[in-house]
Amino acid sequence: MEITEDRPGMAWIEAGKLSVSNPLNSDTYAAIAPGKHVRLTVNGRPVEERALVREDDDIQIEIIHDESNSSLELNLSPDKAVTNSFPLTQVI
Repeated sequence: MEITEDRPGMAWIEAGKLSVSNPLNSDTYAAIAPGKHVRLTVNGRPVEERALVREDDDIQIEIIHDESNSSLELNLSPDKAVTNSFPLTQVI
């Protein structure tokens, strides 16, 4: 009698690199999804939500650095005292 192990597909980060293993005796592949500030492509296709992946897929992960600019508007009275201030936001 042969004993077989069922194992779902898995994805993990090791030494800064994404690794994937295919399922064993199962059809449950690993799933990955981009997070905030992450651009993810699988086999050249952008991934917006969850995607099933296999060992032989070409998976590219790009970190998006978002540098927000903000400023403050100050209103000065004639004696140079700050009378009020308003945060200014800029959509990038």
